[in-house]
Amino acid sequence: MRLIIQTAVGRLLSLATCSFLFIVTPAAVAGEPIDARYFGIHLHRSDTTTAWPYVRFGSWRLWDTGVDWAKLEPTRGQWRFEKLDRFMAQAETNGVEPLLTLAVTPTWAAARPHEPFVYGAGGASEPRDLADWERYVRAVANRYKGRLHYLEIWNEPKYGDIEPTKGAFFSGTAKNLVDMACTAQRVARAVDPDIRIVGPGFTGAGDRLERFLAAGGGRCIDVVGFHFYAATPEKMRERIHDVRQIMQRQGAAHLPLWNTEQGYEIVGPHARIPGNLGYEVADEATEAAFIVRSLVLGADAGLSRFYFYSWERLLDKNSQPKQGAKALATSIRWLRQARIADCRESAKIWVCGLERAGRKAWLVWSARGEQSWRPPAVWSVTAFEPLEGAGGKVTGEVTIGAAPVLLKREASAWLP
Repeated sequence: MRLIIQTAVGRLLSLATCSFLFIVTPAAVAGEPIDARYFGIHLHRSDTTTAWPYVRFGSWRLWDTGVDWAKLEPTRGQWRFEKLDRFMAQAETNGVEPLLTLAVTPTWAAARPHEPFVYGAGGASEPRDLADWERYVRAVANRYKGRLHYLEIWNEPKYGDIEPTKGAFFSGTAKNLVDMACTAQRVARAVDPDIRIVGPGFTGAGDRLERFLAAGGGRCIDVVGFHFYAATPEKMRERIHDVRQIMQRQGAAHLPLWNTEQGYEIVGPHARIPGNLGYEVADEATEAAFIVRSLVLGADAGLSRFYFYSWERLLDKNSQPKQGAKALATSIRWLRQARIADCRESAKIWVCGLERAGRKAWLVWSARGEQSWRPPAVWSVTAFEPLEGAGGKVTGEVTIGAAPVLLKREASAWLP
């Protein structure tokens, strides 16, 4: 990060004229502090090869960890809880909230047992008999009563009656999903009234979510789940708005909204969007910048939780943290227990005001490349913290780019 001392009037005046749009005082309009559980991750192999993360996350989605239904009950009535027991113990030891995804039908219980699926034949099928699903939910709820408070209904469903489902995680109908959600809620609550049901983690434009809610799913869930994969964090924000409109239309606007999966994959200079598999980025620096921007924009848009996919993707072949892991850690330090006043954009410059315990700061980035920019005088900023490298004093203009920089009034570290 470098400070700009120059006074090139023409260019800097044009940039300064947009600065007046960002004089919102954070304390005046800030919402609730960002809870530690907002920062969720996917952690796949913490019982074997992955060391427990050093980042201070608060929630853990147990998906792609080998504890789905087919793994827990490979044969009717024969349960294998050893792996899930280890994960639950780790969650408790480290003070994180686990979310278990109820999904992947065992072949013996599947309505279409010969249907191909990457996790085993019939795994994307709804259960042939809801009584088997009931026993599964009841077994999980009983074993972890008082310890497991959130159960999620499936992962990234599609509907076999209206769209191609080759390679999909679910190939049943919206009615199947609603029946499964309502059954899970009834059975789990009978065991533990404190259990909450998270709706299916849908992807795409939101039409599948709308069909689920229209079929009655909203009455049997406590949280709306969605996977907000998008080309940029700013596009993710637009998708959150679209999903909230669907919730409003379908009478579910009162429910919390969680981003139960989102992440990035580094593929080199020819990055593109590969359907619903995730968003590809060109390099580590872009991934790091997107992580911070996604987390702050998600919180500003009212998401209650954001589960990053995944911790293992943020480690190199020697299990050392890459730029993205450091960006996740910095994001949590910057945002945990902070109140977000407002996130605004002008001329592709984004500003998010923060307030914590009476102290104020601002996250600023440019969506159009590196440029110099002058913070409004009313902010009275004196120091900056970049995402990478050492910070310093602010004496005039600053250089901003794709990675957010923290501008603050105090020279000391911005700590929760």
